[in-house]
Amino acid sequence: MRKHTELRLEAWTVIVAVLLVGLIGFMLSRMGGMSPMATNQQQMMMQFMDGIDKARGQVDTALTHADEALKAADVSTVQKHVGFAMDALAGQGGAKRQMQMMQDMMAGPMMSMAMQGMAGMSMEHHSDMMAAMQAVQSNMTNALEHFKESLMAETREMAQEHVRLAKEQLQAAKGSSGSNDPKSGGLTYMKELMAQMMGQMKH
Repeated sequence: MRKHTELRLEAWTVIVAVLLVGLIGFMLSRMGGMSPMATNQQQMMMQFMDGIDKARGQVDTALTHADEALKAADVSTVQKHVGFAMDALAGQGGAKRQMQMMQDMMAGPMMSMAMQGMAGMSMEHHSDMMAAMQAVQSNMTNALEHFKESLMAETREMAQEHVRLAKEQLQAAKGSSGSNDPKSGGLTYMKELMAQMMGQMKH
């Protein structure tokens, strides 16, 4: 009799455990609202957006130092601010590092997302984003070349002329709101396109 009771209790324990697991799984699925894959896609897109914001911040820093260099009274002060601007672009955690990270994401996992039409991303979106990134990277490379020329200049006037040319490239890299051209919209275009895709993902 005792063995029979123990077996019955064990059977009920198993049934209760199965029901609890099912209930917990149901509640988690209702609370989560997204599959693990969708959540990973959203996290990736948020990471990409964070990269855009960091790159824009570094470009703004470089622009600030370019402005200070253009107001400087002597060549040594010009070149001091040029050094700070170059560090914002090419230093550790600089804008170019952020661009490389985003390009790796876009060429890898985000390419797969675009091919499958996942997370609000189409192949057209992917193509536009790649074109925008290439244009921004070209602008940054050109700006760095002008900054390097500024560091080698012997006069304040010549140094500031290269800073002025670098500033033009930085402004192109930053871009302006409302642009429909990926090749001239800069980081602002990238941010607005990513925001559009993330908005579509929520629907």
